[in-house]
Amino acid sequence: MEPSFRYIDRTGTTPEGINIQKLEGLRLADRSHNSNSISQRRKRRRGHTRRLFVIFQLRQNARLIESSNKQIETANRQVEANLQQNQLQVILSTIDRFTDETFLRKRKKVRDIIRKHQENSWQNFSESEDDYEVRGFLGLYDSTGYLAKNRIVDIPMIAEGMGYLIIFDWEATEPAMEYYRSIWKRHTYSNFKWLKDQVKQVLEKNNANVETNSDSPSK
Repeated sequence: MEPSFRYIDRTGTTPEGINIQKLEGLRLADRSHNSNSISQRRKRRRGHTRRLFVIFQLRQNARLIESSNKQIETANRQVEANLQQNQLQVILSTIDRFTDETFLRKRKKVRDIIRKHQENSWQNFSESEDDYEVRGFLGLYDSTGYLAKNRIVDIPMIAEGMGYLIIFDWEATEPAMEYYRSIWKRHTYSNFKWLKDQVKQVLEKNNANVETNSDSPSK
């Protein structure tokens, strides 16, 4: 039997009535549709893959940020603990310095110096050995007041550790500070004064609390 294509007429129609051109057009359209469908499916897959990758990256970034925040919090706690430890050491060192036996003898010596030169109207006192002895004594309190102002040492702990020692030494050395103000023409040892005032407030508050508790009726 001979092939049917020999019987295709000029219009491209087979004896069975099939138009070859239309058939080819349908085939091409079907191929194009399939190709578009495949292309769309690939695009959707790529889009889905991108979304999954973005979600994965966001989760990874969130984990990294959380881990970094935890490390920062741990470091901050360690720094805070170190600062508190250093602060405690400074406070203990300060209290030890003011309650040491050598400092107690210095307190007596400075009082004798001030009393002697005050009676002598401070003649020959300036730039003398006694002058620098008193300046060194006042400088200890002034530097401690500076540390307290900057919260390096704690006022309540200083007040508890040293009690009225600061107030008594302020009163004993006040004549010398008045002399320095008169010759230097400026305020002197302001940090010492601030320290004395702060400690006095704490002690008065503590005493008021003690008196209040003692006056309250027992249960």
